Amino acid sequence: MKPRNDQEPADLCLPEARSAIADSPPEKNGGDIRILPMEPAHLDQVAAIERLCFTSTAWSRETFAKGLTSPQYPAFCAMDGACVAGYICLSVLFEEINIDNIATAPSYRRRGIGQALLLHAIGYAGQVGGALMTLEVRSSNEAARRLYQKFGFFEVGRRKNYYTHPREDAILMNLEL
Repeated sequence: MKPRNDQEPADLCLPEARSAIADSPPEKNGGDIRILPMEPAHLDQVAAIERLCFTSTAWSRETFAKGLTSPQYPAFCAMDGACVAGYICLSVLFEEINIDNIATAPSYRRRGIGQALLLHAIGYAGQVGGALMTLEVRSSNEAARRLYQKFGFFEVGRRKNYYTHPREDAILMNLEL
């Protein structure tokens, strides 16, 4: 997808600009998606995706911005041209890398974006000497759980009532690197 000349790239994929790109959806395989480090210029789109995906429990733009200031919190965006198609946020504590947040824009789902982000994060974890990746996922999120299992994550526990809106257990999953 190419940005229209009358739009700034940073605004291209915000909800109010979505109709401008609706006539050229990405291909099933993700098209020309590139995984890049998250930058301040991505934050408006990331925050918009976050609100669409997580509504009442969404991280704020400021939360994402604070993470960009520390190498302990690496984050990556799946980019389709100037559009953020999805993102993944990690935290690094010695040899343990936690997936703090991962989301794909609704219009990009089922096109391999989540897989590409997860694969990139696993590769990153290996590069920084990670021995273990961890995450929490809603017990009802079967699609995400299947994706994590596909990449070798396995269930190690449950946190009762971890999530709110609605209240739900978290499934704890690990991947040994």
